[in-house]
Amino acid sequence: MKNIYILVLFITFTVHSQTEKDIIGHWKFQSVQRDGNTDDSKAVKVAELLSSLEFVFKINMLYENQMMEHYESGTWSVANSIIYFKNTYEGANAEYTVKIKAFSHDALTFDFKGVTIVLARQPDKVDANLNFDLVKQWNLIGVRPANSLNSDDITPIPEGNFILLTANSNYTISFGGNIEQGVWKYDEKEHLLALQGSNAIKTWKVINITGNELVLVMGATGEEFVFSAD
Repeated sequence: MKNIYILVLFITFTVHSQTEKDIIGHWKFQSVQRDGNTDDSKAVKVAELLSSLEFVFKINMLYENQMMEHYESGTWSVANSIIYFKNTYEGANAEYTVKIKAFSHDALTFDFKGVTIVLARQPDKVDANLNFDLVKQWNLIGVRPANSLNSDDITPIPEGNFILLTANSNYTISFGGNIEQGVWKYDEKEHLLALQGSNAIKTWKVINITGNELVLVMGATGEEFVFSAD
């Protein structure tokens, strides 16, 4: 009995602990989950109807949803195993929710219009090996000397300079009012962040990365550029 109770607690925690970071990505319809309300014939019909259903959840809390000729986009959030959608496409202002029933890195199961469906993560839009610690907007707060032993020895930088790394491997850089966009990837072994823009590839050494701090060496001088996610 005790083991069953522990298992229930574990399952409950697993379902209720999902965050935006977990959900971010590109998901496509995989199957209908049969239950007491869905017999085989209904499941087949629903699966045919939903076969083209897909969601893209973006790091900037925007989403896209497409199924056959239907398309919508807007904002999203997740809390207590419920995904909240607000469709604002072409002036719409419709809100709805779906209840997450199960989650793994590669599968998302939720109630959709009264039917339990399973979505599969698509690696073509989101790298399965993506380092999600990097997926956020990093605001440059200052520069400190190379190999600085004093983390407070920082020369402040004016606000407005940032690096935005998204879950679909795109990036936006704003330095000194100049905007650059392209694709990025992270070499976990070598601790190198590579950004490929329209003209060249930049490779920066990652000195430190925590939940709220990113430190990069961005030039030959070895100076450390300190970014904050706060």
